[in-house]
This record gives sequence, C-alpha cells and structure tokens, in this order.
Amino acid sequence: MRPWTLDSLERGCRKAVAQRSSIKIAALPVGYDADVEGAGSGGRLRMRHDLHKGGLIETAVHEAVHDVLSDVLTCFDEALEEAVVTALEADLVRRIMNSKRRLAWWRKATSRRLKKRSRR
Repeated sequence: MRPWTLDSLERGCRKAVAQRSSIKIAALPVGYDADVEGAGSGGRLRMRHDLHKGGLIETAVHEAVHDVLSDVLTCFDEALEEAVVTALEADLVRRIMNSKRRLAWWRKATSRRLKKRSRR
C-alpha cells in the first residue's frame, strides 16, 4: 500500500465530492457544523451543512476525508478520529486556499453538489 500524501488525499476527496456527493443546507444542532451519511460505504455521500457555522469547502473537505480514509480511521475512537480528520482538513484547506486553480475547482464542485430547495 502506498503512503498517503496531501496530493493523493486531495485527489481522493475530489473524486468523492465530484462523483458521489450531495450537499444540503440545513440548520444543525448546537455543536455541529455539518454531518454526513454514507461515509466509507462507497455509496452516496449525503452531506448536510449549516451555512452559519462554517465554510462550504471546509465542510466538503472534512466529510470527504472521513470517507476517503474510512478504512484507516477505523482503528481510532470517535474523538481521536475527529482530531485526525480535523488536522488533515486544515492542511488540505490551506493547500486549496493557496492555489487559484484548486480553489476554483472546489468552488465549482461544491456549488454543483448543492441540492436546490424545493418551494411548496
């Protein structure tokens, strides 16, 4: 197995977001900026994001890291898994924000994955 790098992790996250995700804007309970269903299953990633609590790109990266590294993260308890994912998210987001090309890709990808609200 090849070691993970920021480059390979970002490629994995891009693939998960572009091919298998949907993002819904929703008010979430106190203590949650986002949540996801389907991480690690290889199926659809259904993300919910609270627009008033964090950035959309940060949410997509964070939840995609959970998905992409799900096999590696199984050896950690929930609190430690979250600490590992948050640290990797910070490095990836810094990498994305420092590159016009990467930032443009993530803006476009997350915008495309947003579910439109239906009006009744």
